[in-house]
Amino acid sequence: MILMSLAVTIALLIPIAKAMRFYLFGFVGLNARFIAIGNPFVNAKEIDEVIGTGSWENALERAGSKYWEISQSADLAELDRRLEASETALVDDAFRGYPKQLSPYLGSELGRREVFHVKKVIAAIGTEAGAIDVPLPGHIPEEVVEEIKTSETGEGAVRAYLLWREGAIDPVLDEALTACEGSLSDIEMFLDSYILWTGLRSVDRLPLFVRRAVRGFALVRIDLHNLKQALRVRALISGKDRTFTDEDILSQFWWGLASDEGKGKAPARKKGRKKGRFDGFPALEGHYLSAWMLRQIASAEEAKEIIELLDGSPYAEEIVESLEAEDLGRVEKDLDTYLLNYAVKLHFDKFSNVGPLLRFLHSREMERRNITAVMQGIRAGSSADEIRRHCITEGAS
Repeated sequence: MILMSLAVTIALLIPIAKAMRFYLFGFVGLNARFIAIGNPFVNAKEIDEVIGTGSWENALERAGSKYWEISQSADLAELDRRLEASETALVDDAFRGYPKQLSPYLGSELGRREVFHVKKVIAAIGTEAGAIDVPLPGHIPEEVVEEIKTSETGEGAVRAYLLWREGAIDPVLDEALTACEGSLSDIEMFLDSYILWTGLRSVDRLPLFVRRAVRGFALVRIDLHNLKQALRVRALISGKDRTFTDEDILSQFWWGLASDEGKGKAPARKKGRKKGRFDGFPALEGHYLSAWMLRQIASAEEAKEIIELLDGSPYAEEIVESLEAEDLGRVEKDLDTYLLNYAVKLHFDKFSNVGPLLRFLHSREMERRNITAVMQGIRAGSSADEIRRHCITEGAS
């Protein structure tokens, strides 16, 4: 009897012990490494030091000393290739080093890097230069890279990419991609929504104790993407006849026909309405902003209407000044800054597990953007103030 009780106790303790080992030791080594590397180029002081070097060569040397292998870049094209290789290498390290239970999330982060470059490929298809020299992440097999780059259309390139990434293209994705009808802007927006959906889809396959933090970050990221899209639509139709329908507004979005019927559901088609290009695509609603709110924001005539709609969300106070100034570029920068600071908050709130990883990977993405903006500005002879306006830094607003 005693032996049976002992066996039952041990059987119950084994999964608990495995979970505790994962919790206590699964993150320690790489978290420590990434914290040591840090993200210097989301720090305003570090960026100012690079700007202050005064020349392309000196700026590359200064930026390249901080875990970015870029010091030998001869021009912006080569800089882009070296930034891609350097960034993807660290994400690959995370993929190999962190416990395999995190691979769904890390796979979605790799996907963000992949989509960034696939969008550049489809933009180059049909141009004089072509897509052959556009870099793609090194972990994508050579035969897939060749198929993507030699596609005659943007849709063909995306299909080659999705077939490799998904194994088979889901009918819902296939229908939504077909509905783009070859439009470059629609295909790019499709990819944006696809990778946001992929990040959210990965959450349910993660261990319970990291799921909440990763889901929260994914939902805030979706919120901010949707809000930017709504504000872009508003800017697009500003001053024009506002006698449009909700369907007209929806046609400008690629947040997946988000529905008032609930997350993950496509809205019912009204009787007699022709099937739209977004029907069936997975609905993407974030943490605070519903489809109804986004449609109202897109059709708002005055900034104060938007501020009232955002009341109760954490985003309102972040963008109130730039909204009142009707400065869309500044609004988008403020939202990017909010997400960066949110990642910093998660770093400390979830310090013992996934927080430092979330912060590092997102900040790495912002660093790449900042380095590109700085080097483009230096090459163009822009002023320091002008360059700073294009950089996203921690704590700034």
